[in-house]
Amino acid sequence: MQTAMASTPGIPMLAESGVPGYDVNNWHGLLAPRGMPRPAVERINQEVVRIMQDRDMEEKLRTEGIAPAAGTPEAFLEQMKNEIQTSRAVVAKAGIKSE
Repeated sequence: MQTAMASTPGIPMLAESGVPGYDVNNWHGLLAPRGMPRPAVERINQEVVRIMQDRDMEEKLRTEGIAPAAGTPEAFLEQMKNEIQTSRAVVAKAGIKSE
């Protein structure tokens, strides 16, 4: 049996439980004001990547059920755009309306 996370051994993924195609991930990231100088963005990103690669930090996050990951600001922006597009499609298909 494959599990979604090492911190939840023995718990099947939703697809294995009869809900195929279900894919939802929680993620966290840092955002900055539009127009922040590129050198500042790069410095913050370098530090985040360094911290996320620290063995103690990685171990701590994994014990909390978090799979640490860090990348470029551009990759994170693309991830956010994809999440927005997916969410909009789900809302439209389900006919969800704001009140």
